[in-house]
Amino acid sequence: MKIVHTPPVFYPHIGGVENLCLDLCRGLVAAGHDVTVLCAEHQPRPSIQEVCGIRIRRLRSHLHIASAPIALGFPLRLAQEDFDIVHAHLPFPWFADWSVAIARLKHKPAILSYHNDILGEGLTGLMAWLYNHTFLRFTLERVDRIVLSSNEGGRGQSPQLARHKQKTVAIPPGIDIERFAPATGRREEGVVFFLSVLDRYRYYKGLEYLLRALPRVRERIPAVKLVVGGDGPLKESYRQLAADLGIADSVEFPGRIPDESLAATFNRASLFVLPSTTSAQEGFGIVLAEAMACGIPVVATTAVGMADAVREHRAGIVVEPQDAEALAQAMLTILSDRWLQGELGRNGRALVEQRYSTSVVLSRYLELYAGCVTT
Repeated sequence: MKIVHTPPVFYPHIGGVENLCLDLCRGLVAAGHDVTVLCAEHQPRPSIQEVCGIRIRRLRSHLHIASAPIALGFPLRLAQEDFDIVHAHLPFPWFADWSVAIARLKHKPAILSYHNDILGEGLTGLMAWLYNHTFLRFTLERVDRIVLSSNEGGRGQSPQLARHKQKTVAIPPGIDIERFAPATGRREEGVVFFLSVLDRYRYYKGLEYLLRALPRVRERIPAVKLVVGGDGPLKESYRQLAADLGIADSVEFPGRIPDESLAATFNRASLFVLPSTTSAQEGFGIVLAEAMACGIPVVATTAVGMADAVREHRAGIVVEPQDAEALAQAMLTILSDRWLQGELGRNGRALVEQRYSTSVVLSRYLELYAGCVTT
């Protein structure tokens, strides 16, 4: 098949959607399919036009709406592409909406990965409301299938999707279990890892609550160290919060973690924490699965898409969102028990191998694509 993916930005840009798209495209190429990615340029402009056999076609970005780039030349460029199926990604308007519209015009099927709702506050919230009640409705009506990363914990009950349950399917992100794997040697005791872009659009990742939980953890485990991976305009405000809480010497801000160093950084930690605050914005929680693939115990909130699986397979501890006290207690339970760390880590690795490995997920996407193309 000739497959076009249309994420707004792509490798080497790092993010949950971008990583998911890259891993899926790698698998599709390895399976013998022709894969092109159409996306916007981002600064600094990368020279990479191909990776792992994936053709990358970058278009000039003219403006941004919230965190989403707008490339005005995208509709015409997609219309010129020869494809059997197009795969778009929300919560990024313009690229997703035009992908579905152009596919319809060319009488080709379109798949939409619905990662989370589009929300906001103030002017951004108003724009999100207008979009949800206009263009998004048009797009959801015309797309062939809607892919959710999870239907656990009420996920998939978005009000935007209420009328489209008959064409939704749950397929989790795929994890490269060879790249993300337990390393030999001992982990650094007491190291807690958190990873996200540090901007206001990812504020829902809950770093504030993790920082507020750390003083209590440090009372019992003085040597605890929180490593905050990622960069962004809010990094200095988080650094200031750590100082205000009196824990500045217990928090590291190494900035963006290079892709080639990510697995090693996971393996440095004794615990990974994803304290997301709302399921409306948090998707599957791919970084949680990457940590589990490395044999790292995890703490998450019920807002994370794979929270039920973490709890049922005893791969970590799940708490309610925005509860620093519960977060601290969960962290203490795991960090103070080396035997428990090992058991949770082994359970997490087994869960990822069975349910979330790239090969398992790729087979489901290939089945989905083939069904749409032949319909």
